[in-house]
Amino acid sequence: MRALVGRPEVVFADEPTGNLDSNAGADVLAFLKIAAREMKQTVVMVMHDRSPRLTPTWPCS
Repeated sequence: MRALVGRPEVVFADEPTGNLDSNAGADVLAFLKIAAREMKQTVVMVMHDRSPRLTPTWPCS
């Protein structure tokens, strides 16, 4: 999550769960959701996995 260190207003996430198992992928999505809410960021994400476990619940608020 080096992309979040500089606290950008917009985070572009291209397949952030692509090489992860479903549990780790769900953890990454949960982290992005919390980070976006707490740092008031916008997350633009591309995902091809339609697994219900990896479907993010957006918006964060």
